Amino acid sequence: MPYPQTTEQNTRYWILAGLLVLGLTFVLPEEGFGGTHCLSKMVTEHPCPGCGVTRSITALSHGHPKLAWSFNPLGYVVYSVLLVLALSLIPAVRRWILIPLLTAYKLPPNWLWATGVAALLLFWLSRVLFGTWWSPGFVPPRPI
Repeated sequence: MPYPQTTEQNTRYWILAGLLVLGLTFVLPEEGFGGTHCLSKMVTEHPCPGCGVTRSITALSHGHPKLAWSFNPLGYVVYSVLLVLALSLIPAVRRWILIPLLTAYKLPPNWLWATGVAALLLFWLSRVLFGTWWSPGFVPPRPI
């Protein structure tokens, strides 16, 4: 199945979505709304790989990189993508970076997908087994 070609309209949708999410991070509270909405955490009492990403990118928008790292290091990757989308409002950035990224490349090879999935699983296992070991005030979990 061939990879669908990206049109200028699709590119505008990506840029708009990125700007909307990036804009929301400036108005959302850094500490979140309290409680958890993660099904994995509610069922297993352990965080999934994505737990804390929203709070992480919000902390980055508020200028608190250490806090962002303590919420979830993957927030830096998400924030980088959002910044590229925001910078794509500049025609040269859109023409030379975003559109080539969205159109020129086919789907990544299977080994790259497998590596990404394995990295996410290892990241999740480290969170389950060791807690948030990158946090400044890390306290190991109590044994069961």
